[in-house]
Amino acid sequence: MKTLILCDFDGTLFKKDSFPLFIKFNHGALKLYFGYLLFSPVIILYYLNLYDGETLKKKMFNYYFKNFTKEDLEKKGNNFCGQVLLKEELLNIELLNTL
Repeated sequence: MKTLILCDFDGTLFKKDSFPLFIKFNHGALKLYFGYLLFSPVIILYYLNLYDGETLKKKMFNYYFKNFTKEDLEKKGNNFCGQVLLKEELLNIELLNTL
C-alpha cells in the first residue's frame, strides 16, 4: 500500500517562512524591510483578517521581482535552495526522517 503525505513547506518541512528569506537572499535586508514598511498598511489589514493573504503575497512578489525573467527566478531559486533553504537548521529533520 502506498502512503500519500500532504504538507506545505513553511512551518512544516521548513521551520521558517521561506518568502522573506528568499527576498532577503536576493535583495538584502534593507530592501526587504523597506518593502515591509511600504506594505505595512496592507499587512496590518491582513493581520486583522481584512485582507487576503494570497493577494498580499502576490503584490509583494510583484514589487520585489517585477523585472526578473522566468530564467532569472529559476536561477535565483536554485541558488537559494542550495545556499539557504536546505541548511540543516531550517529543515524539520524529524519530518524528513518520517518521509
